[in-house]
Amino acid sequence: MKRVISLLGKASTGQYRETRYHFRGEDWEPTCYFGLELARRTNADDLILLGTAGSMWDVLLLDHLDGEIEAAHLELERAARAGSVRQEQLDGLAPLIERAVGRPVVLRLISLARTAREQMAILADLAALVEPGDEILLDVTHGFRHLAMLALAAAAYLRQARRVRLEGLVYGAFEMAADNGGVAPVIELNGLADLLGWVESLAAYQASGNLACLEPSLIRSGMPAGRVEGLRQAAFHERNLDTARAAGEVRRIPELMRQLDSPAGGLYLPELERNLAWAAGGERWRREAALAAQQLERGDWVRAAALLTEAAISRSEPGAVTYAERDAASRALGDAREEFVELKNIRNALVHAGPDRGTARREETGRLVASPVRLPQRLRELARSLGLDAASLRNRHAAAPQSILPEA
Repeated sequence: MKRVISLLGKASTGQYRETRYHFRGEDWEPTCYFGLELARRTNADDLILLGTAGSMWDVLLLDHLDGEIEAAHLELERAARAGSVRQEQLDGLAPLIERAVGRPVVLRLISLARTAREQMAILADLAALVEPGDEILLDVTHGFRHLAMLALAAAAYLRQARRVRLEGLVYGAFEMAADNGGVAPVIELNGLADLLGWVESLAAYQASGNLACLEPSLIRSGMPAGRVEGLRQAAFHERNLDTARAAGEVRRIPELMRQLDSPAGGLYLPELERNLAWAAGGERWRREAALAAQQLERGDWVRAAALLTEAAISRSEPGAVTYAERDAASRALGDAREEFVELKNIRNALVHAGPDRGTARREETGRLVASPVRLPQRLRELARSLGLDAASLRNRHAAAPQSILPEA
C-alpha cells in the first residue's frame, strides 16, 4: 500500500493559513492542511494523521464538518483547547475526514515525545500501523519541530524493522512563500533519509564484511540493474574467499559512485573506498592479505586465518592457480616454514571447532584458539613473520617476491 504519514500541530493563530504549495513541478490550489492535500495529490491508499492531545483536532473537524455541530463536536473543541483529546474522540472524527480526503484515514493520538520512552512508543505505534512492503511518504510540515526529527528516525526505523520503502520525506516551507511569489516550496528531505541509509549500510558492511550490505544504498543512489547483479556476484565470491573473481567488480564500485547523482553516497565515498581498498592490490596475495587484515579488525578470526593461509600460498607461488598447484605449494611451504604450519593448524582448528587431539602441538593450538586475547595476537604475529602484514602491503607497486621459501 501507498501511505502518507502526516503530523497535525497547533498553530499560534488558532488555525493554519491557506497556502499555495509547489510540489514536484505542480502549483497547488490554496490549502490549510498540507498532509491531507498531499494524500489526495499522490493518490495514496490511506492517510495516517498523528497529533497530540492538544493538536487542533477541533479546527480540523470544523473545517470539514458538513452539517450541524453536535454536542460531541463541542466536547472535542473543549478537549483540544484543554489538551485532553482522547483516542475514542478521534475514532469518531475519522469518517468525516475520510469523506474530505477521499480515502481511508487513521487518526492517531501521540504523546508530546518529551522523553526517550515516549519517543520510542510513537515509533512502536507507527510500526503497528504499517505492513512490510508498504510505500511510505512522510510529511513533517505541521506539528512540533522536534517531531520532525523523530520522523527522520522513524524513516530509518520503519525501513529496517518493518521493511517498508520510503518514497519520500517532505516539508511544506510556508515561511518561504513570501520570497517565492506567495507560493511555498515543498522541500524534499530524502537526502537525509539516504544519509541514514548509508550509515546503516556501511555499519553493516564494516561489521560483517558482506558486500551485499551495500546493495540497498547503491540502488537508492541509482546504481544500474546490471551493476547490482555484478555486486551480488562479487558478494557471493568474496564470502567464499574467492578474491580473484570478486576484486574486479569491487574496484568498480567507487568509480561508479562518482558517476551517480548521490550527495549522501558522495559524502561516504572516502570511507567506502577505504573499506574496498583490499581489491586494489595487483597480486593475488596482496588482495588476500589486505582482506585478511580487515577481517582481523572486525574480529572474524575464521576468515582472517583462512585468508592469511591462502595469501601465504599465493605469495610463495604466484603462478599456482589450480587445486593441485596450490596443494603442492602449500606442502612445500609447510616443509620450509614452521609459521605456515602453525597458521594452517589454527585455520583448521577454527574451521572444525577444535583441533584433533593426540599431539602437544595440536593441544597447544586448541588452547590458543580458545583465547580471545592470544588468538588475534598470534594471527598478527604470524602475518608479520610471513610478510603478510600492513608493512608488506604498503608499497602496492613493488614487485611481489617469487617465493617466500627460504633459500637452500
